[in-house]
Amino acid sequence: MAIDCNEALRRLISGPEAELNLMHAALLIAADEYPGLDVARYLARLDGWAEDVGKRIPRQASVEVRLRQLNRFLFDELGFSGNAKDYYDPRNSYMNEVLERRRGIPITMSVVYLELGRRLGLDLVGVSFPGHFLVKLPYSGGEIVIDPYHRGILLSVEVLTRRLESLFDRDIESPAPFLSAANNRLILARMLFNLKGIYQQQGKAEKGIAIITKLLLVDPELTREYRDRGLLFNSLECYHAALQDFQRYLSYTPGAEDAGQIRELVLQLQEHHSRLN
Repeated sequence: MAIDCNEALRRLISGPEAELNLMHAALLIAADEYPGLDVARYLARLDGWAEDVGKRIPRQASVEVRLRQLNRFLFDELGFSGNAKDYYDPRNSYMNEVLERRRGIPITMSVVYLELGRRLGLDLVGVSFPGHFLVKLPYSGGEIVIDPYHRGILLSVEVLTRRLESLFDRDIESPAPFLSAANNRLILARMLFNLKGIYQQQGKAEKGIAIITKLLLVDPELTREYRDRGLLFNSLECYHAALQDFQRYLSYTPGAEDAGQIRELVLQLQEHHSRLN
């Protein structure tokens, strides 16, 4: 029997952050796009990989040794790599495809790295670095910043600073403010925002609606998404659904800059509804 992917995702993320299984949630995001997706099989595959590489790591191995073994296994043996050639292919954002094709974008490569590393006893966390998701490993003397998209290379303060200066076109005193840890819900939201952007560029309104629905499950405070989903519903002539979303948006953000425009749309939709009745 087919599962209700959104309900399964809602249940999974409703518990404490510390108990949220990131890979499980990421696979549930893919389950709508891939009906019949066997989430348990992919989770078991990841567990199997962790068991394989874990056998090669001595119990008292240092952090450096664990990272080297993880990188060798993930990038040399399994052949994972960033998909620079087809960066905006939506398959790079669906974890089942990433695990099958062993190609991804920075955030999905980071999710694989995080989940495999955590199974090896590494206390890795995500970093929502501007323009390029990263991973870091805090330790007593500081933290190691890692780029899974580029084969797990370690990034120095100087390299991080240059990346930021190139992005913002100004001097950056320190990258530290941009290296705060991203919790699992933030990671899921960033994955979904990537997919939303891809489907917007492709003009695929129905897929965009499905992604925004998941975004609102992951973070109900993203109230702007009601407006965006309403616009997509409106473009598909799903006027009742559009009206509901616009009204939700206005109830949450009555002082928004575009509130006047959305109120005009609400009036138009209400008039349309009254003519039909």
